[in-house]
Amino acid sequence: MTSVQNGSPTPALISGLLIAGLGYGIGLPSLIKIVIGGMGSRHAGLASGMVITVLRISAALGVAIIGGVFYSALGGHDDAHAYTHTFSTGLYCNITVLLLTALLSLALGRSKTAIAAGATAACRN
Repeated sequence: MTSVQNGSPTPALISGLLIAGLGYGIGLPSLIKIVIGGMGSRHAGLASGMVITVLRISAALGVAIIGGVFYSALGGHDDAHAYTHTFSTGLYCNITVLLLTALLSLALGRSKTAIAAGATAACRN
């Protein structure tokens, strides 16, 4: 966000996007493994389908919500400063959601054994 606001976005923005991409590349397979690993082999396909569905829906909602924030913050202005400001606003929203997700993931990590045991018991019934 700082690199965009200062007017020289290319090197810092590329490195930030690279770090974010590596984080997603490491995090998403681990998330899928945790969710599917807690299920019995009989229901692994169902769990995989649910994970992919939730990821697709959340991606579509994320684009819609952040796009809505972007265009409402833009407010009909059509100059470079307005686009810089609204892009930074969208990035602030993304960072806020990522931090919230990280905190929720930490809470999930502490109780993942209990959740996995409950999900396995529910699938057996």
